[in-house]
Amino acid sequence: MLGILVTLKAQPGLQPMQAEVAGKIFVDTDVNNLISIREKNDAQARRAELVSFIWGANGLPKEQPAQIEKAIEDKRYSDLENLRQIDRLTVNMEWGLTSTAYHFIPAQPNNKLIIYHGGHDGDFIVAKDLIAFFLENGFAVIGMSMPLEGLNNHPVVELDRIGKVQLTFHDQLKLLKMKSGHPVQLFLTPVAVVLNYAQPLGYDSIFMTGVSGGGWTTTMYAALDPRITRSYPAAGTLPLHLRKDKRRSNTAQRPADWGDYEQTIPELQAIANYLDLYILGSLGEHRKQLQIVNKNDPCCFAGEAFKAYEGVVNERVRSFGNGSFAVFLDTTNTKHSISANAMTVILGDINAAR
Repeated sequence: MLGILVTLKAQPGLQPMQAEVAGKIFVDTDVNNLISIREKNDAQARRAELVSFIWGANGLPKEQPAQIEKAIEDKRYSDLENLRQIDRLTVNMEWGLTSTAYHFIPAQPNNKLIIYHGGHDGDFIVAKDLIAFFLENGFAVIGMSMPLEGLNNHPVVELDRIGKVQLTFHDQLKLLKMKSGHPVQLFLTPVAVVLNYAQPLGYDSIFMTGVSGGGWTTTMYAALDPRITRSYPAAGTLPLHLRKDKRRSNTAQRPADWGDYEQTIPELQAIANYLDLYILGSLGEHRKQLQIVNKNDPCCFAGEAFKAYEGVVNERVRSFGNGSFAVFLDTTNTKHSISANAMTVILGDINAAR
């Protein structure tokens, strides 16, 4: 019996296995066939379908922030140059969720606004260098965070047949039943409400950028609302067929490129995949989307897989008459961030559009 047991133990098939996934990038996929927006009228219909799916029949939110606090004090930003004041905006949503944004108002303004949206990295204080850069160049800046991140709250909710749960991470949000639409609105409603607040202030152009999950938010929101003139999503998305499945030891380890819950909502992807979203975010008079890819990003969406779709997407946008799409490959940045180099590129692109 001992001999039999030793033999069984030695069989390779009975040993714990470590899966090594190749991470092949499917560049042989026909990207043209994946794009569902084939005519300009398709774009309008697709945007309307997305808005209806996200918010229901009422469409884009029309309300203003629940609270606007003028000239608040936050010593973390007291050393910013060309800063006149900070106004704090609070957006209320269903299930007791709130979103807190800061409106950084320059002392010497250029009458332009850029929205910065953070990712899964907490408070937008992590982008203080970006806020400082655009303030110094005369821009007003609105800093925002994803739900449950940064200054945003973590309410306790009571769910039918589940009980009380404290909301602390994004995957929980799929359990929430909204009065109308889909829970993904919780990522996007704050941007709509902040835009409602900003639009009457007289800015002649409104831009948006964000990194990681904020890059995803920038991609999504620019597709939904043409009030965003130019958008600069960084390290935020790739079409699903191009996302790498890096080395992992079991199926519970989610590849970083795959992303969180909001990145792969099947019903949303069925309406508009990422290629469609890039087109919607780029299309329109004076509109452009410049996607920022960090070639050596240690987190996700690194490399040069964008070459499989950049030209195809831009050609489709151009064929509709207005707008453009491009990718800036940042070879200098070894962090999961928007580098100083990328900020300069964004500023140059904005200035070139004058």
